[in-house]
Amino acid sequence: MALLCYNKGCGQTFDPDKNKDDSCLFHPGGPVFHDALKGWSCCRKRTTDFSEFLSIKGCTMGKHRWVPKQVHAPPGECTRETAGGTPGIGSKFAGKKENRSQGLTTTSKKALK
Repeated sequence: MALLCYNKGCGQTFDPDKNKDDSCLFHPGGPVFHDALKGWSCCRKRTTDFSEFLSIKGCTMGKHRWVPKQVHAPPGECTRETAGGTPGIGSKFAGKKENRSQGLTTTSKKALK
């Protein structure tokens, strides 16, 4: 049975019975979009073309992963990325408090009513 790998930059199908420590070439970091350049936080290669960005070979060897990574914050907390917020302005919105030491923005239950 062939499964789809969820590692960033891989996207191959694989047999879980043959999944070895060096089966997958992927990016452990996240995508970086700065000005017109696109790349991965774990690699130095950057490009201006989106198709080239998608075809940048992975930089880390490991096992294929058939379950997507959970990126959800604990209940009652959300990251700036999931909230759509901008760093430094989270406290300007009613019901939200910013904790700069942890980089989190929390929403009070009162604001949700």
